[in-house]
Amino acid sequence: MGYSLDSGYGSGCSADLWGGLQPARGFSPAHRRAGCGRGRPPHGPQGNTPVRRLRAPAAATLAILAACRPAPRTLPELPQVAVERFAAAGQEQLRKAYEEARAKPSDAGANGRLGMILHAYEQYDSAAPCYARARILDPQQFQWVYLLGTVQAMAGRNTEAAASLREALRRDPDYVPAQVKLADVLLALGRLRESQQLYEALAARYPQLAQAHYGVGRARAAQGDAAGALDPYRQACALTPVFGAAR
Repeated sequence: MGYSLDSGYGSGCSADLWGGLQPARGFSPAHRRAGCGRGRPPHGPQGNTPVRRLRAPAAATLAILAACRPAPRTLPELPQVAVERFAAAGQEQLRKAYEEARAKPSDAGANGRLGMILHAYEQYDSAAPCYARARILDPQQFQWVYLLGTVQAMAGRNTEAAASLREALRRDPDYVPAQVKLADVLLALGRLRESQQLYEALAARYPQLAQAHYGVGRARAAQGDAAGALDPYRQACALTPVFGAAR
């Protein structure tokens, strides 16, 4: 049996895999927040200079404090969702998720759930802003940035996808589907050596992962090494006999 990517946050989302999109794993530790240190009031040579004479004006103090805080990130607008255009079986689920996201615009979970439903119905351009909102609202959670990178890749926005997936892997470096998706995106961007190196590392670490061997073959073939692509293609087919793409 080959290593499966269809669990957890596997990149092949569909309405049938809706259950598999639910967060079910641990994520990265919280980011450290940069803060402004507090200094002691300055003193004159004799150590008795009145503090009130050395205080900055209130406006300047507020400006200094504001500069120490990260600039707030603007939330992208929620997509306009024409619920009636979806299959009748999914309309009620989508309507509830859309109404919840509109009613709770600052709730990361509500925004993310709407994105997951749109993702499952292959509405990648509509899912992306939902995931982006969830990522901003709850930046410590791994799944929102990973899923954002996934739909960006599906929509052909590969430069953005590479940035999102790299961010996801900084939080969880061992998450295999994110590594495979990043290698795919780098290949699509023409960054062939980077892509090949990532595929090869995956194939060495997970020899039962058919997608990694197939990726090695694709990257080698794209660089003109047709002969070198044959063996990894064969390995992919041996691991997954129905792997028609490698034939």
